[in-house]
Amino acid sequence: MEKRVNPEENMAALGMQIPKVMGAFVGLDEEATKDGAISAKMKELIALALSVALRCEYCIKFHVPAAVKQGLAARKFWRQRVCDPDGRWPRRSLRGYGCP
Repeated sequence: MEKRVNPEENMAALGMQIPKVMGAFVGLDEEATKDGAISAKMKELIALALSVALRCEYCIKFHVPAAVKQGLAARKFWRQRVCDPDGRWPRRSLRGYGCP
């Protein structure tokens, strides 16, 4: 049976084991995803597209909620063809991660 990935638990565990590193990582993420020359929404779309393209379940579970918070809907994500141009990734898959 495949082990389920829980980003929150993993991040919390890493925070306990290496608090300075994880604090720096969280700070970097917060600064990098702020609005700037590229909008925060587009940055999350890029991060999610890379996560899907790499088929990284942990990354997808981390970036879907952030992208939804920025206004992402699964239909729009796929319509824009941000990733997976050959259509090999099932479109329904983001809904399994809480994406509307």
